[in-house]
Amino acid sequence: MIMADKGDDMQKGLKALIVLIILIILTGCAEVSTEVETPAADLTTQATTQDH
Repeated sequence: MIMADKGDDMQKGLKALIVLIILIILTGCAEVSTEVETPAADLTTQATTQDH
């Protein structure tokens, strides 16, 4: 890989993580929303922190 592509890879990874979080939230809402919401919110906070 070229060094300049690292930023793009990070964005792709972040987008994949966000999609995963959305899927977790949707699955959680279908099953037990209260148990899944808190970890999903924590993951979102971590992703936002890493982005900056």
